[in-house]
Amino acid sequence: MTSVPPPPPVDAQPWGEPIAYQPSMQIAYASWGARLGALLIDSFIVGAMNIPAIIAVFAGPKTTESCSVGSDGNIDFSGGVNNAICEVPSGTTWALCGLLLVAAFVGGLVYRAKTDGVTGQTIGRKAVGIKLVDINTGQPTGAVRAVARQFAYTISAIPCYIGFLFPLWDAKKQALHDKVLSTVVIKA
Repeated sequence: MTSVPPPPPVDAQPWGEPIAYQPSMQIAYASWGARLGALLIDSFIVGAMNIPAIIAVFAGPKTTESCSVGSDGNIDFSGGVNNAICEVPSGTTWALCGLLLVAAFVGGLVYRAKTDGVTGQTIGRKAVGIKLVDINTGQPTGAVRAVARQFAYTISAIPCYIGFLFPLWDAKKQALHDKVLSTVVIKA
């Protein structure tokens, strides 16, 4: 009777041990132009979520009010003498518009949380061949950090938008919001 060798342990991999991500590994960082291209595509996608709110303002119920029209025929918002009757969106229309804008904002955050957080690639980043990853692990950031990154854009915007230009001279091509959240954009 011949003996059969025992099966390999369950966690053994026939292709060998995986190579762990090392921050010192050679990484191809995304160019500023590629990042800008991805931002433009994603801004178009997220901006399109605002279209229902715009349609609501123009197509929603209107009310007629007295208003001030200047000599050039345009509505004078400075509070001059009411000399005309204007048709303006009703309070209900403005409320609907506000709700739709909040829904669009939440939709934009969900879009970023699902794409940036899970794969590191939004539609725009995928189109230009780049990816957002954690600088220490090389893995996608997760939904919470992806959403936090959207709010961190404010940090890059405060000093005259200079934080968005950091990738032009930074060694790791990180924007200011990337530095705050320990993320980096790499070629996919």
